[in-house]
Amino acid sequence: MEVSPEEVIVVLTGAVTAIAHGNYAAGVLLLVLWGLFRSLDDSDRGS
Repeated sequence: MEVSPEEVIVVLTGAVTAIAHGNYAAGVLLLVLWGLFRSLDDSDRGS
């Protein structure tokens, strides 16, 4: 599972920003969707 540092920074920044503005659902949803896309992406590549 290859995750680039830039990708992690972008996702975490987005989640932290959403949560900091009081939008907990959006922050959690962003992390969950990212995790879901990562796992789908990995299975597509057969890794």
